[in-house]
Amino acid sequence: MPFMGAGISIREGERELQIKYQAAHNELVASAMATKLAHEINPNFQIGCMLAAGQFYPYTCNPADVWDALLKDRNNYFFIDVQSRGAYPSYAKRFLERNGIVLEMGPEDEKILKENTVDFIAFSYYASRLTSADPNAGVSTGGNVIKSLRNPHLQASEWGWQIDPLGGGRRGADWLHSLGVD
Repeated sequence: MPFMGAGISIREGERELQIKYQAAHNELVASAMATKLAHEINPNFQIGCMLAAGQFYPYTCNPADVWDALLKDRNNYFFIDVQSRGAYPSYAKRFLERNGIVLEMGPEDEKILKENTVDFIAFSYYASRLTSADPNAGVSTGGNVIKSLRNPHLQASEWGWQIDPLGGGRRGADWLHSLGVD
């Protein structure tokens, strides 16, 4: 979803991941600069970012499904990891390197990110998600912005969103605690 917000149009033959992650980098630097400006205007301003939270569960206990869920969670956390920590996490650096993505950075970009982190993280939680490494596994849910498999253990709303009170609440709080935020 964050890549949609960048307003990018990928043409056939272009390096899609390179373009998406360059746009993401530009968005992150712009966000840090906006945070800096807001704090200059009024040091008491509290500037935050928002995670469209939703835990990815593995479809099965197959290690490939568990790994797929971990990777999708990391993708979901990428933006807030940079905005809250002020640097690209090691998993993101490895992903960029493995995919031949070289970000064009201005001379001050890393400093801007490091010195202008957000003051808080907000969560927008609608539903957990179910994923599998097997592209033919399960049935997709209806109505979700982010593609997910249907979880047979959850009810669905009239929009097709699966209702999961455990997927965002406590797990989200535990994740924040792991960042040192209580």
